[in-house]
Amino acid sequence: MILNPDSSSSASVNHSLQSAVASIPADLTALPQWVCWQYVEIEGKLKKPPIDPKSNGKLLNAKSNDPSTWASFETAVATAERLNLAGIGLALSETDGLTGLDLDHVFDPATGELDPLAHEVLKRFAGTYTEISPGGDGFRIFCYGKALRSGKVKGKRKWIEEYTHPSRRYLTVTGNHWPSSAT
Repeated sequence: MILNPDSSSSASVNHSLQSAVASIPADLTALPQWVCWQYVEIEGKLKKPPIDPKSNGKLLNAKSNDPSTWASFETAVATAERLNLAGIGLALSETDGLTGLDLDHVFDPATGELDPLAHEVLKRFAGTYTEISPGGDGFRIFCYGKALRSGKVKGKRKWIEEYTHPSRRYLTVTGNHWPSSAT
């Protein structure tokens, strides 16, 4: 399936954090559980470890299950910009009621081609906030509710992950809104 994002929303992940401020829903930005991140090569793979937004330039690691290493959205954005980090992310807490879906390598931004499995998931979650992931070829979906489990899908192809508290993960947030989803 081929989808073409409307002209008001770029499929490129190269937009500034300032534009992300306007794109990320207030329900998310109001939460006090934001971290920063940067790309780090670990064992030959690019990873995105969380960084404490309050680390004041020392780039101390944050923990997705430790609220003392989280900060407000504004603090995380300011730190990411000041330290020229790759982005910001959201840790899931016991009280937020959120589940995050992470769809990996399901979209070709050059052609607009969308994996049929991803199309089905996006259709089912059309009423929720969805954005294009940092790599530009996947999606993050944020919704209220409790997933029955957290982690990667079973099987040979690991294309979708579900995360909810008490997962020890956080989700990167780009603010690069997918145009056919809720704002």
